[in-house]
Amino acid sequence: MTVKPSRKVDPELRKQGASVLLHPDERWMNCHIKSLNLLPNVLAKQAAVDAGCFEAVLIREDGYITEGSSSNMYLVKDGAIRTAPLSNRILPGIRREAVRRIALEAGIPFIEEPFTPAELLDADEAFLTSTGIEIIPVVQLHGQGPIGSGAPGGTVRELHRLFLEKTSLPASV
Repeated sequence: MTVKPSRKVDPELRKQGASVLLHPDERWMNCHIKSLNLLPNVLAKQAAVDAGCFEAVLIREDGYITEGSSSNMYLVKDGAIRTAPLSNRILPGIRREAVRRIALEAGIPFIEEPFTPAELLDADEAFLTSTGIEIIPVVQLHGQGPIGSGAPGGTVRELHRLFLEKTSLPASV
């Protein structure tokens, strides 16, 4: 086990939104097992950084997006959140479960169904989650165009507000 200080997410990233790079999902078929076999994830993340993107979004040979190299990926369409279903193809994230619960409590449909890059580009909004980044809006699919209006949307901002409301410690603690 190692312990290190967490990195702060630049508030401008949350305000402006992130760009993501599509990358082939070259990982093994047991992605739901947290292991040290992370070389494909590291290489995908480096490809994203080299392309000036925040994250690599992994796409399987069947054409469906699974998750990010170190995050879960979502789109918002017609007021509903959509993300890949839990399976051996993704690592179930702690933030994913938190977002699912928060969305359902807020009356926002949470649909576990795979989606394609074309559906991501056609989305109203998109976002990523992980322990380190909480909820980050995605506004650009690298080399393919903006997602939604090209700016963070209301659903993502509201989810993040509700997340902070539920997870923040009282000031007296």
